[in-house]
Amino acid sequence: LPDYKGRHTGLPLLIITILLSFIISANASSKKPAKTPDFAGSPAWMKMDLRLREAWKKADTDRTNSTRFECIMKTSHPMSADEKVILKDKGFEYRVVVGDIVTGAVLARNLPQVAGLSFVQIIELSAPMNLKKR
Repeated sequence: LPDYKGRHTGLPLLIITILLSFIISANASSKKPAKTPDFAGSPAWMKMDLRLREAWKKADTDRTNSTRFECIMKTSHPMSADEKVILKDKGFEYRVVVGDIVTGAVLARNLPQVAGLSFVQIIELSAPMNLKKR
């Protein structure tokens, strides 16, 4: 494109446009969140029973990570006082601890951290007593 003095300004304008688009796309790609490891299929996932897995998937799909699950878990050994603190810090609100069996509740958003604890062997979704067959 000639300017008012007859010089062509198209090439510098094209170069500036390409550079600006490159800078904008590089800046936009640097702001993408890092991919988090997938909980489904992880070793922690395999510690959960099918009902709890399905309930967690539903809560994750609905983006209602505040869903509260009543659970029963088996630990590798009776928990120490320190392990009880760790369990609570990870978001599991335990009510009853008898040997290596623990009952309590956990929010969906905290379930991956709780299931990932090394001393947790199995974690299952509890069923209220009134739903069990007599």
